[in-house]
Amino acid sequence: MTSTLRRPLLALAAGGAALAMGAVPAAAQQTAVKFTLDFVIQGPQAPFFLAAERGHYAKEGVNLTALDAGRGSADTVNRIASGAYDIGIGDINALIEFNSKNPGKELIAVMMYYDSGPFAIITLRDKGIASPKDLAGRKAAAPSFDTPFRLFSLFAKATGIDPKSVTWANVAPPLREPMLAQGQADLISGFSFTISIFLFGPIPILANRAISSFSDGCVGQNRSTKFMILNMSDEDFICSTVRGLMNVIGRTDFGAGLPRNSESVCTL
Repeated sequence: MTSTLRRPLLALAAGGAALAMGAVPAAAQQTAVKFTLDFVIQGPQAPFFLAAERGHYAKEGVNLTALDAGRGSADTVNRIASGAYDIGIGDINALIEFNSKNPGKELIAVMMYYDSGPFAIITLRDKGIASPKDLAGRKAAAPSFDTPFRLFSLFAKATGIDPKSVTWANVAPPLREPMLAQGQADLISGFSFTISIFLFGPIPILANRAISSFSDGCVGQNRSTKFMILNMSDEDFICSTVRGLMNVIGRTDFGAGLPRNSESVCTL
């Protein structure tokens, strides 16, 4: 498990242990909750599946009617805002952008999932790209909703390169890694732990070193017209998820494999 993932899991488990291990009503009223992940199903989402498999959500009164793959953590914000889902793993940067453009309809982040953004610009060693200045004149590929792509202009400013010097192609997620491997792109953007699964010997150029940014967290609806607060089902969901995190920590053998057993679209 990468340090980017493990640190927040340990912090969340320690911070939420008292809540997660508290007494649960014998006959909790079930509340239907639809949840969306940030992307296709991979190892980092194992805690949610494990919490569902072990009945943690049901014990807290959460009837998890949907546990669906996503189309990117930025798109999760749109899914929550539209009402299609109640809560999901979403990009905090996209959340801030949405809230600034939609006063009175603000969403709320109820739990951070990564303590540091796993944002990366990935290339191959034979491309001769060793530093950000080597990106000039290169061809790049990423989905338009990809968070590292959307943050590229900030990365370029922080590293002193012209963002327009890189030509970006908008591609579907399944085409991203193949385009790099086949030489149709010199670099791609995405989450480091996702892309590294598919490629041998990648070089992360942007790994949250040049810019300091928030990353993914649990995003939900704002339940109050005056205060940014949760409703009880959100609190119960977080409590159950913390239990799943505690179950996964130190057990990467089944933690990484669980999503594959639960959903056929898993990329592992």
